[in-house]
Amino acid sequence: MLGTGFDATFSDNCPGATIANDFNGGSSLAGETFPKGVATVAWTATDASGATAMCSVDITITDGESPTITCPADLEVEPTSTIGALVTYDAPVVGDNCPGATYACAPASGSQFGFGDTVVTCAATDDSGNQESCMFTVTVLEAAGVIDNVIDAINDLHNAGALNGGQTNALLKKLLHVLNAIDEVKDNVACNVLQAFINHVTDLIATGVLTEAEGLPLIASAENARAALGCPAPPKFRNYQTELPGSQIETEMSR
Repeated sequence: MLGTGFDATFSDNCPGATIANDFNGGSSLAGETFPKGVATVAWTATDASGATAMCSVDITITDGESPTITCPADLEVEPTSTIGALVTYDAPVVGDNCPGATYACAPASGSQFGFGDTVVTCAATDDSGNQESCMFTVTVLEAAGVIDNVIDAINDLHNAGALNGGQTNALLKKLLHVLNAIDEVKDNVACNVLQAFINHVTDLIATGVLTEAEGLPLIASAENARAALGCPAPPKFRNYQTELPGSQIETEMSR
């Protein structure tokens, strides 16, 4: 708060008297800014003969202004287990007219989030108890939602020329098989076909069809879908798809 309105006035029977305060040593508080709380300013008037008179004023500054808080954008994450995912999100941006404002969010960053939408509420509080809040949504995809995104990614790779039509169709066939198995609650079938998909993408990377930057995100998403379904550890041999005869692949996928 500006101090202009807290100047003392004085008079004397002879010219030459002066006044000064103990806050800035001057004759005026004009332009001064006082911190929150109580500040006692003493004024001393002195005349030409050295006689003095004193007074003081208590200046109380209160903070009625709420802090500001801006939440991060809504967040979509893939699952990492059968109960959802541990989600870490960016901290909100907090501002205030005085130092010392803090914030808290619930659920906190690093918490376990279940499948679907969870609204996170963040509240900023300053030293005077003023508060402001914001909200954002964290969405944890279920296995089918992850597969839908992988299908989109494969179509993007095809459109970019990284995959030819045959390669694209082979991958999409597996993913559509997974979605059908999920719809029919045949999680064991979905798990087997997802592993075949992972092995297929691994081979495409090994043969140079896909770069690691293109293929590894597909594998990571498929592994997250397997985690959401509670799939067991994959077979120990190198490549489930290429090490079985073609007819046996279809048999194994449908078990």
